[in-house]
Amino acid sequence: MKISPSSALRNNYTQISERAKVSGDPFFITNKGEDDGVFMSMAAYEDREKMYRHGYCTIWWPGMYRLS
Repeated sequence: MKISPSSALRNNYTQISERAKVSGDPFFITNKGEDDGVFMSMAAYEDREKMYRHGYCTIWWPGMYRLS
């Protein structure tokens, strides 16, 4: 996994948003080398919310990405 500054989200938002929509996977945002947040598409977010409401909980997501 690669660690990138949070500025990557600001500078490459369009590409990151498109990759999130296509892959359905979350992107981990870092600040000063530390995990800071998660970016995901609205469809992926809504799917996860449905899973939690129905009692499903996954710890591991295949294909996790860190911004590079």
